[in-house]
Amino acid sequence: MRRRGGSAGGGLLLAVLFLGWLGSVSPALPVVAIVAVVVLGVVAKWPRRCSVCGNVLRRAVYRWTIDGQARRVCSTCNRSLEAKQSYAAIRRLT
Repeated sequence: MRRRGGSAGGGLLLAVLFLGWLGSVSPALPVVAIVAVVVLGVVAKWPRRCSVCGNVLRRAVYRWTIDGQARRVCSTCNRSLEAKQSYAAIRRLT
């Protein structure tokens, strides 16, 4: 019976064979391919949702430190966090 699930070994073998073929075409192409895979891996892990409300991040992304961790938030949550920060600063002055 065939095992279900991912085949990491087969994918790795395919990648090694592909890099070997690229190396036979041009010695610089395997290096370029490895760099491209690393860049795509970093982009794939990039946060796509707001850490506060969970909405999809659009054009503007704001960075806040919340509970000691760097978070990316949407414009709506950024506006509310700025308002809370401003309110707290005014309360400290009075």
